[in-house]
Amino acid sequence: MAVLPNFRPLGPLEWILRRLTTTSWSLLTCVSAEDRCTASLDVMSKLRRVSDCTILEVSDPEIGNRFFRPRQAATKKNAGIMKDIEERTRSVSVTRSQSGLLCREQEIMDLIRQFASTCTPNVVIDISCIPKRFFFPFLTVLSETPRVRNLVVCYTCPERYGDILGEDPEVWAPLPMYGGDPLQPKRDATLIIGVGYQPLRLHEFLDGVRFPPGNVKLLLPFPSLPPGFVDNWKFIVQTKRELPQLSNEAIVRVSTYNVSLAFDHLVNLTDQGNSPIVILAPFGPKTISLAMCLYGIARRAKSRVVEIGYTQPTIYGDAYSIGIAYQNKRPVIHAYCIRLDDNQCYAF
Repeated sequence: MAVLPNFRPLGPLEWILRRLTTTSWSLLTCVSAEDRCTASLDVMSKLRRVSDCTILEVSDPEIGNRFFRPRQAATKKNAGIMKDIEERTRSVSVTRSQSGLLCREQEIMDLIRQFASTCTPNVVIDISCIPKRFFFPFLTVLSETPRVRNLVVCYTCPERYGDILGEDPEVWAPLPMYGGDPLQPKRDATLIIGVGYQPLRLHEFLDGVRFPPGNVKLLLPFPSLPPGFVDNWKFIVQTKRELPQLSNEAIVRVSTYNVSLAFDHLVNLTDQGNSPIVILAPFGPKTISLAMCLYGIARRAKSRVVEIGYTQPTIYGDAYSIGIAYQNKRPVIHAYCIRLDDNQCYAF
């Protein structure tokens, strides 16, 4: 299949899969306390497009975690739903893996390398419930694995988010595979922050480095799920407390679910990807974080380092998200083609 340059198909998962000639896909997904974790497996099994599925369970720390037991119970319930889907489609080979949220980076790398060595050449990765410190290296390794010829990322929208998302965050730390260059002065970097609902401990990082305001940009997702836009602006207000000279022109509005457009914004904000020092802070929606990950992969392909960091919460709320969003009686699952017929869709 000939692929046009900069051709980046995106749309509902079912729509995308029906239009690709490939019918046998490996699915990498995550069982969690969120209801939406079951949606991609359900849709793909009904379409008979999944040959094998790897289900990862990322467990939260138990000590001092007031949400541990309710999250554990919700995860068990969703695991049961996924088991029912497996039994309905007996032709699907299922592998299960477990890991701790704060496990060693080497354990994360071993997980994805094992998957990349056994999966089919066609992979769907559902990032809806995979923590950032897992899905960034997962997607990077798969994008850089020659035997993976077709790669699709999907994301399921929840019906709504809970009141408590994350607590007890760690200090700023680079995500696996994105440590940047420790010898480069961070103060000279172009810093791009994905605006989310919680800044967590981002303010400590900003206070410690003291970036010149002209070097900082904020990607504001629009539209945001109500009342999320209020939290987005609180995030911006707190950031401006650390950077009082930050102008309104530093705020770049970007479509929440248009990963291709968000990627292009990142490229344009960094001199077509040529800025020598770039730091990305994915605190926004998973889809904007996905664009940041794809930007990092594109930088790596050009042998240009980039630091992508986060202040990882150690505790997640028992109702991080609730339900699954539906449209026309179908779950809202956005899908993005990352590689088609061995061609990288996101590059510069």
